[in-house]
Amino acid sequence: QQVRADLKAVFRQENPFELVNINVTHLDDKFHFLMEIVGPEVYPYDRVKALESHLAQTYSEPIVFLCIE
Repeated sequence: QQVRADLKAVFRQENPFELVNINVTHLDDKFHFLMEIVGPEVYPYDRVKALESHLAQTYSEPIVFLCIE
């Protein structure tokens, strides 16, 4: 739940992108997040990886974002 709250907080600041939905699955000892993000363009992959890296430093559990266009 805390990761969800952190993600929502990040996207409240990330205009013009909006986080519409988050799905979470725990598989292979990792949390996998599928986020529905809307905006004027495809959410940049480097921002996804930076967010993933930031959360990995914050939480002890491995976190992986699935990127689907």
